[in-house]
Amino acid sequence: MNTRNPIRILSFKVLGPLSAGYLYEMNIEYPYISGTGFSILGLLVCITTLLR
Repeated sequence: MNTRNPIRILSFKVLGPLSAGYLYEMNIEYPYISGTGFSILGLLVCITTLLR
């Protein structure tokens, strides 16, 4: 059985909005800052994977 798909759905559909809502309650700009940080982290992971 493929376990990647349910984990991906859980992270995108449940954990993402929950964490963004919590960050939004702290400050209106925090969800955008965290999204930018995760995008940069994903870019760095892709670059390091391609360079191997």
